[in-house]
Amino acid sequence: MTEARVIKDYESAYPDPLVLEEGEEVRVEERPSEWDGWLWAIDHAGKGGWIPESYLDRSEKTATLSRDYDATELSVSEGEILIVIDTEAGWCLCQNSSQERGWVPKENLVIES
Repeated sequence: MTEARVIKDYESAYPDPLVLEEGEEVRVEERPSEWDGWLWAIDHAGKGGWIPESYLDRSEKTATLSRDYDATELSVSEGEILIVIDTEAGWCLCQNSSQERGWVPKENLVIES
């Protein structure tokens, strides 16, 4: 189990995250991002969000999810200890002491072991 200590507060920027299941198809759009390895995807209902490119099997303008994905971002405070579940392109999927899960920028964390 890998733990991380929050070294800088982070407030979630997306209150209505994209949630997709393995096998779902999305439309992919090229959008500028400060985070390499993330793509803007739009689901069948027209809802968009950022997805790690590694979670997608891409064709031209569409992609299929290779695993379940939840874009929830986790709001965290300096000093908080988190469990790191996954790391993708500058972000960590973490769980806090209240069992809440979400993505946190890796730059806001120190991975402890």
